[in-house]
Amino acid sequence: MAISNNSTGLRPGVCTSSTRPTAPYEGQMIYETDTDLTYVWGGSAWQQVSGGTAVGNSGLVYIGSVSAASTTIALDSVFTSTYDNYRVVITTTNSSLTGTTLFRFRAGGSAIATSDYYYGGSVYLYNTVPSNWYTGGTTNFPIIISSGAVQVTSVIDLSFPRSANRKTFIANSTHNYSNYIGSTTHGLVNLTATDYDGLQITQDAGGTLTGTITVFGYRK
Repeated sequence: MAISNNSTGLRPGVCTSSTRPTAPYEGQMIYETDTDLTYVWGGSAWQQVSGGTAVGNSGLVYIGSVSAASTTIALDSVFTSTYDNYRVVITTTNSSLTGTTLFRFRAGGSAIATSDYYYGGSVYLYNTVPSNWYTGGTTNFPIIISSGAVQVTSVIDLSFPRSANRKTFIANSTHNYSNYIGSTTHGLVNLTATDYDGLQITQDAGGTLTGTITVFGYRK
């Protein structure tokens, strides 16, 4: 590492991905000109520290968020080739009508409403016996069975939304209203061979949702 020629900062060792130091020391930093990435030698491997990835290549990276009060809350251009796996956190604080909150994929700024949304799971209601169900051939995923004027939180982990293959993921959702607590756990599959880059939530009753969608990428 050396002082750069223009005296504006430190300059790490410069190389390419094929000309990295063969005998690095722990803590050594390099910059690759062919990948435009910075790495640190952690004692046993080069660990990427730039390009949206931290040392250790673990954890979540914030990608984007949207908050709105609308019949449809959408977030576009958040699924890219940078990540294979994503976490979506959906929080709604109110709905103008009682109904089921629905999840749908988007591509190019438009919702994809095929009949290829399949799901199975369980519904747990406050002080009642859980019920189970499976269905498919729908145009949305129900991510929480009861909504209305309640607090709803959904955490969805999904894989390869940009792949032209089936998409599989898990959704866990909970709502709280007065002394009632409801929760759902879904296994979800989308059979459409489509490259998705966004998502949206709506309500089957057509009510106005007040909420936030936030998307994170899992570092590779």
